[in-house]
Amino acid sequence: MSLILYRDLYNLLGNKKFINVKIEVKMMTNTGSLKKSNMLNVIQIIKEKGSITKPDIAALTGLTSASIHNFIQELSEKQIVLEEGVNVSNGGRKALLYRFNAKIRYIIGVYIALTNITACVYDLDFNEKTKSVRPIDLAANEVEYSIKCVIEEIEKAIITAGISPQSIAGVGITVPGPVNYEEGVVNKVVNAPNWKNIPLKSMIEKAIKLHVVVDKETSGIVLYDKWFHAEEKTRNLVHITITNGVGSGILINRQLYRGEHNIAGEIGHMCVNPNGGVCNCGNIGCIELYADNPHIMGIVKSKLKEGEQSSLSNINHISMEDILTAAAEKDLLATSVFRQASDYLVLVLGNIIKMFDPDEIIFDCYWLYKLPDMFSYIINKVFINNKMIDRTDIKINVEQIDDLFLKGSATLIYDELFNSYQTCTFL
Repeated sequence: MSLILYRDLYNLLGNKKFINVKIEVKMMTNTGSLKKSNMLNVIQIIKEKGSITKPDIAALTGLTSASIHNFIQELSEKQIVLEEGVNVSNGGRKALLYRFNAKIRYIIGVYIALTNITACVYDLDFNEKTKSVRPIDLAANEVEYSIKCVIEEIEKAIITAGISPQSIAGVGITVPGPVNYEEGVVNKVVNAPNWKNIPLKSMIEKAIKLHVVVDKETSGIVLYDKWFHAEEKTRNLVHITITNGVGSGILINRQLYRGEHNIAGEIGHMCVNPNGGVCNCGNIGCIELYADNPHIMGIVKSKLKEGEQSSLSNINHISMEDILTAAAEKDLLATSVFRQASDYLVLVLGNIIKMFDPDEIIFDCYWLYKLPDMFSYIINKVFINNKMIDRTDIKINVEQIDDLFLKGSATLIYDELFNSYQTCTFL
């Protein structure tokens, strides 16, 4: 409510005391919000720089030296920032350096895959305190049993890390399928049909009494890109993952885009062959049928059974590594399978570029990483087939990041802490 409107109320009601109280509360609220917003900005700069002086913080934020002094004093009292020696100086008084205290809170990341549960405790600089991997068959096991295993891994992680529950900012959990993020309900896991409309957030929170965020795996991954991996100038990003499925996470103006029904980024179920086979999702000719690891191995085995010649001979014991080795050695069968997958990925990439017009596209795909010639083939065809954009307009890379899916899970909580003062729980 504006100050002018309050004056109008005063004229109508003749109650000066009432109006003054309201104006004072409004102004205090704005001042408090502005302070927290500025303080979070200061924390982000200290965190980014590693260690920094008050004058340098003032220069980067545009805030006054007095404001920075007060902020640093308050943050130091709360142990959110710590003194770290003095700055090297050519003369005059040496300025104190300050760094962010990454151990002020901890984050637990949990990645629920089809074959295992991975849990890890991180500090706020993503230093790993403890990690565990527990084998599981998500498709075969009862949902209740799988959730019980998740709870046990979280509780074990807390004990092993030697931290108190009060120091934990939250638990980020990701799954390989669409999630109703606001309610924390797993809508569907295509390759684990029993996982449908599962209220995972409420079930886990009830058991462990900690704040929990649940989302699909690619949402966490693209948030990790936003904070730690993508170029600073990147505002619109698509991160494509190809492992035991195909998916993507989308950033628009540096904010995660989930879509109205939480299925944005489900490119694995984009049709690339209308005459193709039936996918587990029920659609026809999805890219997942041609480009993910299990389907590539399946196609190779099928062609070998049909009598195609190849250096790959032992049908029953073929691994992805065997197929990659054969392709690197120019085996015709292995090369043709990867070439078909690449041609379909060209179609998908072209659609993504025209639909989202991103600054950057990142691939997390082991077989593309191991076959750089195939990746170059994809990039060349993409720009040949898409004349609306130039090579210099968009950055496309294939990269491998250790524990990316797990780090993405933890980043769900990290993004809450550092994206807005309203969700930062340690201010």
